[in-house]
Amino acid sequence: MWEQKLKATKKSLKEWLRKLHNPITQQRKIDVQQLETLQIGMEGLHITPEILNKEATYQRNIHQSFRREEEHWRLKSRSLWLKAGDQNTSFFH
Repeated sequence: MWEQKLKATKKSLKEWLRKLHNPITQQRKIDVQQLETLQIGMEGLHITPEILNKEATYQRNIHQSFRREEEHWRLKSRSLWLKAGDQNTSFFH
């Protein structure tokens, strides 16, 4: 019974973590789609400062979401390295 509860808790935590990071990815997909639509629309229209500001905002949001994701994976890889430890410590001493 105890093991089943632990497995259920583990499964729930994994789903929760996926949902926690999912809004960033979803917002990035929305921003990429809006940027593509805006850039396609810019081909036939007169470009105004408002359109350029919108484009810069979408690009900034996309860049920031990629940086947040990159930072997340960098920290995660470092935590795994700290957890596993360095396998070559005796080699360097």
